[in-house]
Amino acid sequence: MKSLRAVQSDLALAVGSDKAAGICKQLANFRPGLPVIIGIHGLWNNAKALAAATAELEANVLLVSWPEKEGGRELATLTTERILGQYGAIARAVHAWRGEKPWGFGHSYGGLIVLRLNSQGLLGRAVAVCPAPPAGCISFNPADLCTVGRSNWDAIKQLWAARPILISQDNFSYAFAGNSTPAEQREAYSSFAVPESPKLFQEIFFRPFANRVDWSNQKGGRILLVAACDDRICPPRQIRKICRKFREAGADVQYRLLSGTHGILNEAGGKEVLRVSNEWFRSAVPIPRRKAG
Repeated sequence: MKSLRAVQSDLALAVGSDKAAGICKQLANFRPGLPVIIGIHGLWNNAKALAAATAELEANVLLVSWPEKEGGRELATLTTERILGQYGAIARAVHAWRGEKPWGFGHSYGGLIVLRLNSQGLLGRAVAVCPAPPAGCISFNPADLCTVGRSNWDAIKQLWAARPILISQDNFSYAFAGNSTPAEQREAYSSFAVPESPKLFQEIFFRPFANRVDWSNQKGGRILLVAACDDRICPPRQIRKICRKFREAGADVQYRLLSGTHGILNEAGGKEVLRVSNEWFRSAVPIPRRKAG
């Protein structure tokens, strides 16, 4: 196994020296005996959106924002492959340091990244909460297409922008917090909404096969898929389609439908997501329960 110093040196080549130092600072403070889970956020967010939501996972949670999502100057050109490359490098580094593969916990587009990393054999286990669909898993149900289109309306209007794009309060509330009060919607928007890369939406709408999974090589994959019953971006019908595809490919997949919207992790339903995730992770390896208080 590699030392943290060696891991930091390797990571610096892949993600930059500052980010590598921040990652290794987190790793140095992790508790022994607990697995490492890489938390991956979704579109219009950064790692801050997962901080409170993952605090009760019974593991060492490594939170790292996508490239350019912390004030980077090249956000407008960010692509899925660059995001995947960053987290692939992090997963390999953690494996080299700990001698075991990390696990993954992703939400929305971050859930898709987790599924792709897992399909490449880089993760030991994967939890994907309201994940965006891999190629071949899009729901073409008219009701789903309607809500997904409306949820992405601000992105569609700014699709060919040459700068980072913004989501409006109204669009964010409809897509991420449809069951919340107006005050809660304003709080969620001010807390979690950040600029996004138009390139990612160009890929979503015009390169749907960019997010391919090798369906011939999924035996041994262990996945928990969590859907939210009122999700307007990644509707449950679509999550079930993802579940079927992975099961047909030989992966060990569990599916849970919970109460909430696409922003479930920062709603009341987030506690249930963490409960079922902890149960599922615990089934893989005995994890010491946290002491009360």
